[in-house]
Amino acid sequence: MGALFATRALATELEVTGLDGASVRGTLLKIAPEITLSTADGQRAFGWADVLDVRPIPFATEAAEPDVAAAAGWQLTLADGSHFQSKIGGSADDGLTATLPDGASLKVKMSDLRWAASAASLPIIQSRIGELLAEADPVDDAVVLVRDSDPVVLRGALRRMDDRGVMFAWKERDLPISWEKLAGLFVARPTPRDPPITVRLRGGDALAGKITAGDEQGVTLQGAAEFSLPWTRIERIEVRSNRVAYLSHLTPQAYEFRAFFSKRWEPSLDRTFSRRPIRLGGREYPRGVVMHSQSRLVYSLNGAARQFAAVFGILDEMGQRGDVTAKVIGDGRVLWHAENVAGGQPPREVLVDVGGVLVLELIVEFGDGLDLSDQAAWAQARVIR
Repeated sequence: MGALFATRALATELEVTGLDGASVRGTLLKIAPEITLSTADGQRAFGWADVLDVRPIPFATEAAEPDVAAAAGWQLTLADGSHFQSKIGGSADDGLTATLPDGASLKVKMSDLRWAASAASLPIIQSRIGELLAEADPVDDAVVLVRDSDPVVLRGALRRMDDRGVMFAWKERDLPISWEKLAGLFVARPTPRDPPITVRLRGGDALAGKITAGDEQGVTLQGAAEFSLPWTRIERIEVRSNRVAYLSHLTPQAYEFRAFFSKRWEPSLDRTFSRRPIRLGGREYPRGVVMHSQSRLVYSLNGAARQFAAVFGILDEMGQRGDVTAKVIGDGRVLWHAENVAGGQPPREVLVDVGGVLVLELIVEFGDGLDLSDQAAWAQARVIR
């Protein structure tokens, strides 16, 4: 496939963050099979298995954003975690062709698709799609239609899809549904994919795969297709490691909450309570656990982890409000604590030894301001093996 966006000579300053949260900045020398930077202290090499993420240091001049609204009519999410705006193009073997905003295209097999939604209908059907995704072990595929501004979900089996629409088995009937009439669809059991890399692009799209090459202009990502991605379009590169488990992906052993007034707050995962991205100190984090004072989360580690790492602070959306005390406790022993963490302060880096720890607790307590705006995040909260 050709370049996803037009490229030109670019700055190549990168920030590489390791699994423990330590960051190193330098000039890119090599990106595959390992990352090599030229730093003030000499050359540094990083194996991808030891990296949490890679971020281009902001450029002085940004390339123009593609006109996504004009170019795309569907939001597609694949089984490998890729999601992007696109138009439905021609037919392909067991699937269709998706055309991205810049005109680049890729073949999407039915077995690779997780869900799709019409951009126009997404605000109406998003909650229904969320309910389907939340099912523990879905059996039936589903299509979503909109009637009188209300979403209607039909469960059955997706037989095929092409550039005209889908063939859907429902109540022992095969229903042809055109893309114009379809608001969304959900595939219950796509082919599992577990790519090591997710490249998050400016504008919100994400592409998953493996980085096979790169230079001062960008990287080559091998995923659902081969993409040439310039650094000006890359917000960050996230790395999936079998040495890392994010707390937002684990089931807690217990949760306790003590209200100062009467409202009960449940922990929020990978989003704030208002469903916005987690932001601390002006930086956005894709994962994390958001808690309100006064609350306590308990996780069972069974002695299998080596370190616990996170970035802690009051959410940026609280402004200067909020005041809490935070603690990390392992097997009843305080491993880390911070008092009077207030809104507007720089976030605190957390890195503690949890070798042999059976039970890990995260606690957020009332500060001096009662519980007003006490919305705090353990951003990128993770245990490292």
